[in-house]
Amino acid sequence: MLFIEKVTIRPRVLIVDDDPTSLIVLSDALSAFADITTSLAGEDAIKKAINYRPDVILLDIELPGIDGFAVCNTLKCLPETRSAAIIFITSHPKELFESKAFEIGGADFIQKPLDLNICKLRVKNQLKLKHQQKQLINAENDIQSLVSQIPIHITYWTSDFINLYSNNYKSEFFTISPHESVGRYIEDTFPTELYLEVIRVVNERVDESDFEVKIFDENEEAKFFKVHIKTAKSSHIVQSFLLLLTDITDSQRCRKNYN
Repeated sequence: MLFIEKVTIRPRVLIVDDDPTSLIVLSDALSAFADITTSLAGEDAIKKAINYRPDVILLDIELPGIDGFAVCNTLKCLPETRSAAIIFITSHPKELFESKAFEIGGADFIQKPLDLNICKLRVKNQLKLKHQQKQLINAENDIQSLVSQIPIHITYWTSDFINLYSNNYKSEFFTISPHESVGRYIEDTFPTELYLEVIRVVNERVDESDFEVKIFDENEEAKFFKVHIKTAKSSHIVQSFLLLLTDITDSQRCRKNYN
């Protein structure tokens, strides 16, 4: 069901530091607004990150075994952990490691000794960003689900007549699925009667246009469609266009029988 209220889940934070005291202090500071798990070493941190799926990882650079940079490289390559925001922490001078931390995918960088207030604010900022990203993904999924249920064939095209998007409601309009349509030219997607008329209208550089077209299916039965085209232009040049296709066969047959 669309647009149902999402269950609120507490964010998860993984803290990785070889100093047990630092783990205790950071855990106490962050536990008020997140669920916390901890690790003392790089290899263990990777395993826990895969299982725990944290939203944010506080990662010390200096660790026994593999260091924090190696841990980050590994986590950014794994589908289970690549989206986690990694905040590096270190006692070394900022200029030595900060640029590398960002180059390999770090989201932030904090120096020791830690200011707990600053640390909490930076973790909260990353959690807020993660929450916004999740909301955006949920909204996009809801919209995609809604659009796919609209009984109108909605397609989006480049000015070169290459398909960028197609909802193809229940695949009832044409035999090509939405995923197969993307990247194809219009003549490989639509019947001849339709794509020739679309090309003509778009090449006229109108802002929008409506017309009807009759198409014969594989059984030589006539189907009627209402077509709406809306172009996006820059300096009077068409950059892309939206095409809406509505099956009006039943209404046309009713009209014909009535007349």
